[in-house]
Amino acid sequence: MAAGTRTGRSEQPADYGALVNIVALVLAVLLVVICLATAVADFRSDPRALEVTDRLAIPRSAVRSLGVIKVVLAIGLLVGMATGAVAFVAGVALTFYFLFAVVAHVRVKDTLANTVPAFVCLVLSALYLLTTVAA
Repeated sequence: MAAGTRTGRSEQPADYGALVNIVALVLAVLLVVICLATAVADFRSDPRALEVTDRLAIPRSAVRSLGVIKVVLAIGLLVGMATGAVAFVAGVALTFYFLFAVVAHVRVKDTLANTVPAFVCLVLSALYLLTTVAA
């Protein structure tokens, strides 16, 4: 077909892929910081982290394991910056992690103020996952 004619597909600007990659990078960096900061709190047995896990009825023996999971997720995000398949897997894993976090808050009828941080992380993770598919 000649240039400028409709092909039946939605046409995207030439720089669409670059924009998606920038959004993915920003989200990945933000999520890495969140995962590592909260993992450090888990490893240090920070009283605020323990208060949250106590409220959610998560055994204290599992807190360090949650920290390890967050470090692995952060590593997945960092490796995903160079490898699309790893980025997708990290996005899926993060989305499920924070989905389960939101469910844990809802399960114990936690306050909205206590649930919002997990929900925001779920939204950020889902957006990151979408960027891995759209790129």
